[in-house]
Amino acid sequence: MISPAHAAHSGHVHTSWANARVDNRPSADQAEGLRRLFDGRSTRALAVVSNPAVAWSGLLIESLSESMAAAGLHTLVVDASETAPVASEWAHLDLRWAIEPRADQSSYLGARGLLRHHVDAQGRAHGFLRRAAEAAPWADVLLMHAPARDLMRLFAGHDWRPILLADATPVGAMQAYGSLKSMARSGLSTFDILLESSSRPVLGPRVALRLADSASRFLSWPVGHSVVLQGPAHQDPAESSRLQDLIRAQWAQAVTCAVHRTPAFNHERLA
Repeated sequence: MISPAHAAHSGHVHTSWANARVDNRPSADQAEGLRRLFDGRSTRALAVVSNPAVAWSGLLIESLSESMAAAGLHTLVVDASETAPVASEWAHLDLRWAIEPRADQSSYLGARGLLRHHVDAQGRAHGFLRRAAEAAPWADVLLMHAPARDLMRLFAGHDWRPILLADATPVGAMQAYGSLKSMARSGLSTFDILLESSSRPVLGPRVALRLADSASRFLSWPVGHSVVLQGPAHQDPAESSRLQDLIRAQWAQAVTCAVHRTPAFNHERLA
């Protein structure tokens, strides 16, 4: 998945997470619940609002991806965030050539700058979701990690549910709230918060509560699930359970973007 170097693009490296493997393994009941939700026929897209001020955003994305992998779902992370790798020339020709298979039922597409080439005359980028799904027919989930303005172009007209990334620093919290304000007029019914607080474990829950309260009071936008991670979620069963609840809610409201999946696709064809 996303390397610590990309996750900590600003230069802040937290060694407590750098060498840790995020292994959010749900209980058998939780995993089975996600499998029942998945219909096996279509690819679904989830929206994750990028936050360049969060040093460990890459590991938050990885937590989401590996939690879904534990439930038997393959994830393609489409990373169009501010700190993602610039989309390669191959990606402009054919997305399949730029997808990198990774471990644990996941794949990665560095897509910074790519979405603007798929905006139509109405300012939307619906076509990119289907194109990405067709390029990765084995993927159950497209995890779209991008700034709020790009996600609004991608999911315009859909009943989508963004995941807001944040941390317990003032800059990270302010950036998260700024993204919320930019999406306030997009007609969304709810959103989720995923917040990293390994360096400030006491402040993490307070910041998440403040974000949720501000969104409700000033934007009339209630939070659905709020998950605060203080390290790899498997170290805390309660955190792991809350993350699974968030994923279940996301899956139920995910945008369907392709049909005729081929789960048996051989990843060696990408090499």
